[in-house]
Amino acid sequence: MSTRTTDITITPLTIPTSVDSADAGDFLEMVRVRNLVYREIDGDDDGAYTPAELLPHYGEDPNEIRFIWAIRRDGEIIGRAGLDLPLEGDSKIAYWLVEILREHHGQGIGTTAYELVERTAREHGRTVLQSWAAHPDAPGRRLAAPTGYGEIPRTTRPGSTYATVTDWSRSSARAPST
Repeated sequence: MSTRTTDITITPLTIPTSVDSADAGDFLEMVRVRNLVYREIDGDDDGAYTPAELLPHYGEDPNEIRFIWAIRRDGEIIGRAGLDLPLEGDSKIAYWLVEILREHHGQGIGTTAYELVERTAREHGRTVLQSWAAHPDAPGRRLAAPTGYGEIPRTTRPGSTYATVTDWSRSSARAPST
């Protein structure tokens, strides 16, 4: 499954058997870009991992199905999208991420990647999408948590606040029946 937006392509990432494999190039580049994204968000390399450290997390797992896509502009990896589907009974949950280098923000690329994530989740009967985003502290206006506990900076970019988490089971926007 591929999605195309002008010069942007989103394609499944090949997971090599080893970081030394002949087919490891895209995985190595994905990890490099992933680390750059976290540096842009956090301002440091605390979230950086080596390809050898990340590779085991992409191996087969009897407890979940993992999708990982490379987001490319003109053939160069500029980000990634991912979807994890827990295999727990009748789970309706899917965990997702979309990470794109800052210089490519604001061009609809993340929206296109999220649409692929959402479509794939629906195709697998998932109705609850959950994610996590870093929100580094910043001066200015604050956004209070609806629970009354905590707050985050009300910014338009760092961590690209994806506050639109969809729970089709409790909203008027329902996932299609399968």
